[in-house]
Amino acid sequence: MVKMMVTVVVIYALCWLPLHSVTLAGDTNPSAVWSYRHIQIVWVVSHWLAMSNCCYNPFVYFWMSSNFRSAFCRLARRALCRRQDDGAVAMAEQRQAAAGGGRSPGNIRAVRLVDLDDRGSARSPDLMSLTPRCTTRVRSSI
Repeated sequence: MVKMMVTVVVIYALCWLPLHSVTLAGDTNPSAVWSYRHIQIVWVVSHWLAMSNCCYNPFVYFWMSSNFRSAFCRLARRALCRRQDDGAVAMAEQRQAAAGGGRSPGNIRAVRLVDLDDRGSARSPDLMSLTPRCTTRVRSSI
């Protein structure tokens, strides 16, 4: 935890140092610094580097924190499972439309609860069709 915080502080300092250096030099000797030919480019690059500091923090957290890494992986797994389940629902809706079913909200809701077989007729829902497709393993406390 201490290493991670030190790393975040060092990255913060390195990102903001150029902008503060240019600003401080411009405040101490404005005629020499602000009349420099490429000072606008130097200032914009320094400003972008300073503003990019917040983009590096998630990478540092993922690299150095096992809690952050496990939570991120858990959320990514949920998002991927939800996306796969949405695709299965869309395919069932297409099969129902091809079988002559309407596209009213009531019919779409029924498709989500009742699975269709290959011919487009409804099968009776069983326990496996009502369980989510993506399941995570439950850790045993024993």
